[in-house]
Amino acid sequence: MKGEIYLVRVLQIVDSMDCGGIQSFIMNVFREAKKKGVVFDFLVTVSRKCEYDEEIKNLGGKIYRVPSRREGILKNIIELRKFFLSHNYECVHLHASSPSYIEPLIMSKKFNIPKRVLHSHSSSNVNSLYHRIMSSIYRPKLKKIATDYLACSEEAAKWMYGKYIPSEDIVIIPNSIPIDDFKFDKNDRDKIRRELGIANELVIGHVGRFVHAKNHEKIVDVFFNYYSRNPESVLLLVGDGVLKKEVKEKVVRLGIEKNVIFTGIRHDIYNLLKAMDIFIMPSYYEGLPVTLVEAQASGLPCVVSDSITKEVKVSDLITYISLDSELDEWLNKINIDINFNERVEYNEKIKDTKFQVKNVLENLLKIYEVNIK
Repeated sequence: MKGEIYLVRVLQIVDSMDCGGIQSFIMNVFREAKKKGVVFDFLVTVSRKCEYDEEIKNLGGKIYRVPSRREGILKNIIELRKFFLSHNYECVHLHASSPSYIEPLIMSKKFNIPKRVLHSHSSSNVNSLYHRIMSSIYRPKLKKIATDYLACSEEAAKWMYGKYIPSEDIVIIPNSIPIDDFKFDKNDRDKIRRELGIANELVIGHVGRFVHAKNHEKIVDVFFNYYSRNPESVLLLVGDGVLKKEVKEKVVRLGIEKNVIFTGIRHDIYNLLKAMDIFIMPSYYEGLPVTLVEAQASGLPCVVSDSITKEVKVSDLITYISLDSELDEWLNKINIDINFNERVEYNEKIKDTKFQVKNVLENLLKIYEVNIK
């Protein structure tokens, strides 16, 4: 009917649906959206099965695959064209870390898809010369290619859009979580610690992919120095990635392998955070790290680098430190002055913040609505 407003089946475009901050955000929203009858389909650029594939299918979503640009730029463009030629969507939502790859939005515009949402998830990137050149070419054209401009933080907005999109046209959509799931519980803590073989040791933890941006080298250095003074301690590293082998080798060289636990990919982050006593994140750069929101919801004191946006600070649990600071300064911030009851209370304090997934979904659904003329 002319002028009718309706919610569309949304195509989410992302490099993969393996476990990561962007993917966690999308799935948090998808689970909530499904309750309202809104379904996400996914277009990814990996041929292999991803960690979230089964859950996506169980929620009613479909997964489509095209070759990545690494397999050939022309091949990627041809397959994107084939995809949009054979699939009809009213709305596509591209999740990106830089402006260097927006071909899916360019192609969706050619096929007259009315809603083309670009979503920035990073405040910086370590790119090749090719990526820097492509970013400089595409950034001035974003206004003509996308119809809606989103970012997970103010810094991520500046990084993606620069001077080419007015700030009043950008919608900040923070990475959200189901806050109740992360409420601290002593029984859950005891159970997961038994599973991991942890008794009464102090646990310093981190959740994140093993990539350059996360700075695992610094995490290990900080823990090694802390362990040297406090041997009743454990480092808990959750995640996977290309640098995991390198980090493991460093742990062995330092002789602390018995006190460092690599869990690999886990879907029960809410339980693992309950097992921790301190959360550490010395990242070189981030968009808006969802794991820091989760850590605060679990009542965890967090020691993080000052390169991380202050927009993620929704409690007094976060302490910022410069990456240039000496290790002793990082060590001095690793102290426990919070009890279990206080950890529960922090969850209650941040329930009604902008990071609550229900609030974020409400804003996204307004963007996804299409006016049929």
